[in-house]
Amino acid sequence: ELSRWDTPDALAMLVATAALYLILGPQKYFWGSALLVLDVWIRTDSVVLAGIVMFVLLLRGRLEFLEFISLSALALGSYFVIGHYSGDYGWTVHFRNSFFGGVPTPGEIFLHVSMKMYLAQVAKGVYLLLVDGSFALYALLGFLALWLRRSSPYAQMAVIVLCARIVSYLLYPNGDPRYTAVLYVMIPVALVIVAGAEISDRLSPRMGAEIPSDVHANAAARRESVVASQK
Repeated sequence: ELSRWDTPDALAMLVATAALYLILGPQKYFWGSALLVLDVWIRTDSVVLAGIVMFVLLLRGRLEFLEFISLSALALGSYFVIGHYSGDYGWTVHFRNSFFGGVPTPGEIFLHVSMKMYLAQVAKGVYLLLVDGSFALYALLGFLALWLRRSSPYAQMAVIVLCARIVSYLLYPNGDPRYTAVLYVMIPVALVIVAGAEISDRLSPRMGAEIPSDVHANAAARRESVVASQK
């Protein structure tokens, strides 16, 4: 469904997935973060995911402080430059235009979003986010992966992506599924990898316990054959 839309969501999901692969697979933390910065030029709201992922990498010592500052400044600078030169009217106009009807002349009128309007839209968009956007299902799968193996970087990244989506929703309460696109890839992959590792660990002790008995049986059989040949 996502690939049929005339929006950059599928491309943004592809770039974000490639960035997370660089971070989790070959552990190219800087280049993965740089690719997340590039994703801001595809969808400006990708700055939330980029910022949260880079901050976690900084806390874990995967990014140097100078690298974090440079990439964060580049991501924020990209966001504001794109907004400025694209003629963006700001968050308030987008909010009113998306949730309370079109604004025909946004540059000629003063718009205001009250706390009541914001909270009403947050509550209204929860159903679209949790059900239509399948966020509830993917959140359950993500925390299942974390429960199976908390030490797995894939499970931890799945939770980070979930948290980034929550922050993004609170900043702009639109529960449309296309804003959750990267979850459709990251969480299933994380769950499969974690479940596979868990199954492998559970089978390893059994296999290790069976191997010595087989070895002893083969050795005994060889001894019996040697004794028989000597007779």
